[in-house]
Amino acid sequence: MTDQHAERRPAGAPPSLAAAARRLRDAAGGDLDRLGAAVLDGVTELFPGHGAVLAVFGDGGDYQLALYREVELAAAKAVLAAPASATALAADRPVSLPGGPLVVALTAAGRRAGLLALVPPAGGSGGLESEAATPAAGGHAQPSGSPPVSKGSGGLESEAATPAAGGHAQPSGSPPVEGAEVELLTLWALQAGLALDACLARRAEREGRAFLDGVVAAVPAPLLLVAADGTLAAVNALAAELFGLSPDFDRRRPVAGRLRAPELEALCLGRSEGELDVRVGSGAARRLLHARVVRASAGMDAKVVVLEDRTAAREMERLKADFVAVVGHELRTPLTVIKGYTGALARRGEAMEPAARGRMLAQMQEQASRLERLLEDLLLLSGMKAEGEIALERADENLVALADGVLDRFRADHPGRRFELRAPSANLVAHVDRARLEQVLRHLVDNAVKFSPPDQAVTVTLREAAEELQIEVVDRGEGVFSGHLPMLFERFQQLDGSATRGRGGAGVGLHVAKVLVEAHRGTIAARSALGKGSTFTVTLPRGLVSTG
Repeated sequence: MTDQHAERRPAGAPPSLAAAARRLRDAAGGDLDRLGAAVLDGVTELFPGHGAVLAVFGDGGDYQLALYREVELAAAKAVLAAPASATALAADRPVSLPGGPLVVALTAAGRRAGLLALVPPAGGSGGLESEAATPAAGGHAQPSGSPPVSKGSGGLESEAATPAAGGHAQPSGSPPVEGAEVELLTLWALQAGLALDACLARRAEREGRAFLDGVVAAVPAPLLLVAADGTLAAVNALAAELFGLSPDFDRRRPVAGRLRAPELEALCLGRSEGELDVRVGSGAARRLLHARVVRASAGMDAKVVVLEDRTAAREMERLKADFVAVVGHELRTPLTVIKGYTGALARRGEAMEPAARGRMLAQMQEQASRLERLLEDLLLLSGMKAEGEIALERADENLVALADGVLDRFRADHPGRRFELRAPSANLVAHVDRARLEQVLRHLVDNAVKFSPPDQAVTVTLREAAEELQIEVVDRGEGVFSGHLPMLFERFQQLDGSATRGRGGAGVGLHVAKVLVEAHRGTIAARSALGKGSTFTVTLPRGLVSTG
């Protein structure tokens, strides 16, 4: 808004019009109440001794603001309810009401958005109250619940009988307003309309931005809005975290250089739509993103960018591919042995020495047990994924006998290796699922056997503390690099395929052990040092330990 209209004041108009217009323009940047108070301030300054009534209407004709100053409440209501006020909404010049008030329409947002009434000073109530019961044509009669009062102004919702400070209703038969004042009121209404237009536009912009921010924030995926000028119009929290942006600070800043992915920035700033995979970040924080960039609407260069984090999905695809390869190897090895020995026995088994035939049968049994354990682990993981938890069949079990039974099977399979069991007593009873806990111990001992030299002992130690029970499996083998310890219990993980493939294993044993221990409400942990061996510790809460 400029001051060009203020310079057109008629002869005799106060020189304060330009200053009042500047203050009005400043108020247009705030809310509607502040602007309304500035309009009435201008009336007070430009028309000393006069009262004023201001109303601002919404698109549906409802009151968004209704203020009065230096008039009584009843007189202010009468002004707004007068039929001539409705006529003023359609007029280009001020319209005179019975009793002397002058009403002029305010044009803003491409419509007649309000009324400003100038009420001459006098005593008494005159003819204004006689119009109060008659609604204005066009549905603009003042309702009982009008907007609140601005500071220094009266709000029409007030029913107090006390008149506004210094307020007087205009009596009938008052002298008409002079022509110079009509011209000045017209100019002031023009300035007020321009300020109201700016205020409503800013409010609509704020509301639109708040609505847009709400929609963007509600999208459960990283999302960016790129304006036609190549700046960021909106960023939700997920995208802000992904790209290290601030939704507030980076708004209206250029996209270029902020997304850390030149190919994505080029697609956002180009004229075409498209999709692509990009990588963002570095090291452990590096993410694989699939970006889809589309125009906000037909014919517009503004873009909507929706991102899907495919890092976990891609990693799972890799793990599944590795798992299929490993499981294929694990299945093929025992099947090859079983098939070979079965064929040999079928062709010439009767002619073999009993000792040779016994060795073949023992090998077949060992490989069949290996297959059984693998399938048991896979079925456990599959059932856990489908049902969400593992059902346990608990009973009081002697952990010393349980551990000794597991070690006996390993002693039979590895006669050249020492397996030691240490316990504080011969009868340490716990309330556990025997088959599941045997499975845990079998995986831990099997892991120790695979990764330690044949001449080194594997030790299982049982400990009973005040609050917990511990089962510890110790080997004196190669050990594990400390950086790999967090990955030991992940599904399908093998720390170094080239080093471990020859030892067998599908990469699920330690994960299965962890799952089964946690089903008992316990924990499992590992500590290790390269060249010094590893220690795996299963801890069960003391509450699960029976007093038997």
